[in-house]
Amino acid sequence: MVKDCCPRVAGDCDPDGRARCRSRYDVRFQLRYSVRPWASQPAPDAISGTTGALLHAEWFSSSREVPAVKLWDRISNRGDGDRLVHLLHDGWTIVATFPAIDDPRR
Repeated sequence: MVKDCCPRVAGDCDPDGRARCRSRYDVRFQLRYSVRPWASQPAPDAISGTTGALLHAEWFSSSREVPAVKLWDRISNRGDGDRLVHLLHDGWTIVATFPAIDDPRR
């Protein structure tokens, strides 16, 4: 499952929002998911909260490099680092993978 949308434009990833995001911020966003081999496939509209599902958020920038140190500082200062399964960064693309369900005791 892939959704192509802009995280800065509200809501439902509509085509106008995608166009604004690309033209205004020169950033593309894509949300995918995968399911671990031991887990059941979720319904496409009910991935959040599914045990064994991983969400993969991808940001692509073609005009501005994102410094790795600034990225990690921002993630860790917000307290989001402990939720990540892994984080990939090549300067222009960022991929954050995290579980679709979080520990309810936190």
